[in-house]
Amino acid sequence: MNSHKQMILLAESGSTKTSWKLIDPDGSVKSFSSPGINPVLQRSGQIEEDQAGYLSPIHGEQVDEVYFYGAGCGGTESSGSVREWLSSLFPSATLTVDSDLIAAAKSLFGDDNGVVAILGTGSNSCYYEDGEIKRGVPSLGYILGDEGSGNQIGSQLIADYLRGVMPTEIQNFIREQFNITESSVLTQVYSQPYPNRYMASFVAPISKAFGDHRYFQNVLESQFRAFFDNCLSKYSELGYCQIGFVGSIAYHFRTMLKKLCEVYEFDLRAVNEKPIDQLIEYIKTNQKTH
Repeated sequence: MNSHKQMILLAESGSTKTSWKLIDPDGSVKSFSSPGINPVLQRSGQIEEDQAGYLSPIHGEQVDEVYFYGAGCGGTESSGSVREWLSSLFPSATLTVDSDLIAAAKSLFGDDNGVVAILGTGSNSCYYEDGEIKRGVPSLGYILGDEGSGNQIGSQLIADYLRGVMPTEIQNFIREQFNITESSVLTQVYSQPYPNRYMASFVAPISKAFGDHRYFQNVLESQFRAFFDNCLSKYSELGYCQIGFVGSIAYHFRTMLKKLCEVYEFDLRAVNEKPIDQLIEYIKTNQKTH
């Protein structure tokens, strides 16, 4: 089989956004995006409903292989709804459904070993070796864990706003920009779907306006240190292997992450916003060797 001549569809999904790449047999790539897919947070029918209208770039395409890497897709049970949905779209395609951690690991380390950290809407980590996740520290999700994520940074910012314990200029900015109340926030967080996306949505605009403010920097550092202390410091492998980060939060605040890696004496390999471009190269290489 000339596997490198197959039509390949690659997707990398967080809780907020899914990035898609359609790779033609001639090597050309078509890119598009859709809302995030997380089977832990979405029922089977919700995935199809949420994605409707976004997948027109692949309508009518004869896709031979689908690689889907996403948040919440690590377990057989949780990934089943994603696999079922993809099977209905591409009944004759070969499907690979795996976790966003595997995507991050392959994009950072290929088949080498290292510690992988995701900092996006949520956070997660693992130790990766010989193409497999060998162990991880539980993320515990957006309620119990997610230290250092957009969800937790946003949660701390909005909690400080509602309690009136942040600088006046930032307080005024949030009031003018978002027009939120305690009641509206609690309704969004406890009664509406995707509270993690909602909390993470505050980070970018506040960062753009007050990214260099001491208060904002302190919030960031406290969240990142919590991630380093509660998760990354548990990997004894960091004494002899590298660490790599992926995700929007990691990338946009990479300067602080690099400083903290020096403080914690972690050997930093790279900080990438999205793993999907490196994944394309990994899959192309992998296809040619089988």
